Amino acid sequence: MTPCSLTQAIGHSRLRPEDDDEPFEYDEDNLPLIPGMEPGCVNFQVSLVESFMRARLGPPCGFSSWSRGYFPDYLWDVKAAEQMAVNPEGSCSGVLLSTIGITTVELLSKGPFGSVSGPAIADRANDAFHDACSSHDYGYDLLRFAKKELDIDNILPGRRTVDSVWNSMMGRVCGNTGFFGIFNKGTCQEARTVMYLGVKAWTEVERNGLK
Repeated sequence: MTPCSLTQAIGHSRLRPEDDDEPFEYDEDNLPLIPGMEPGCVNFQVSLVESFMRARLGPPCGFSSWSRGYFPDYLWDVKAAEQMAVNPEGSCSGVLLSTIGITTVELLSKGPFGSVSGPAIADRANDAFHDACSSHDYGYDLLRFAKKELDIDNILPGRRTVDSVWNSMMGRVCGNTGFFGIFNKGTCQEARTVMYLGVKAWTEVERNGLK
């Protein structure tokens, strides 16, 4: 198991948004320095999951080797957070599909906005919450690493933390959403609640059985 340094992680990661006003200073290798991050890697601890998701720490030692070279992307100044780490291939698709027998679209269709708006709200939620969901995916990947590589059996506290941080990120998105249109502050909060409660319920069912 080869430890990964933060320099290696940042070197393989993409930073968004890509513009001319990047807020980071650069090291001697012309790699961006993420604000608040400690140099090098740290050993994984369940209690550090939020710090990994919020880009306060680079990936834990051994994660990149276990994941065959997968490094998170680091985002800053996005609707979900001031800075965050995400799975570059992450999405909300798994959350929008059924985990407890009812889809997000079906639940939204039964809400006050009716069956016509339900699919439209779910579609917009997929876009609006993309970064938050991708960070949630990264958090779950860290827990899979802990369970499968480090033989940490009790990942449930970390799983609850990942779900809670994700919910907070979605809440920040809703706070940055306008008052008008199909996807407004009200429908954003409705979608957020439906998605979070569904995942939270599944976490309590599956518990440490994360696959």
